[in-house]
Amino acid sequence: MSKLPAAPPVDSAAYWDAPDRLHRGADAAIGCALVLLELVALAVCLVVWPFFDHFELDPKAPQLPYIFWDYARAIATIGAVVVVAGALAAKGRATITAVSQILIGLLVAAVLAVGSAAQQHKDDRTKPASAPTGRASVAPMERVGPWEPGSP
Repeated sequence: MSKLPAAPPVDSAAYWDAPDRLHRGADAAIGCALVLLELVALAVCLVVWPFFDHFELDPKAPQLPYIFWDYARAIATIGAVVVVAGALAAKGRATITAVSQILIGLLVAAVLAVGSAAQQHKDDRTKPASAPTGRASVAPMERVGPWEPGSP
């Protein structure tokens, strides 16, 4: 036997949770790229698509109102993609990407909630009000007596 010291065996499980600087950079780059792409897709669904959908050069053409429900399915699809990307990032231990996907998912949920509430409010305002029922109407009393002007 040699008198040289032997190195302990390398246990890969001990280094499993150690941060890897090379993978953090790739994680941050992927997270930023996904956030940028998702924000662009959200802007297309909220701004560009409704603009071109309602763009009309004919002044006699009927003006269609903006209806959020027409675009809600596309926004919900973006939310589903965000959830899947966040789940895959969390499974792959890409914490930066997972956190960024959680934040974008919250943004998409807020857009859906606020847009739905605003459209519901607009729908309720344009709906005709129903006539009041069950109310007793009282005819005004006739004023007879000395308190009326012109009486003796």
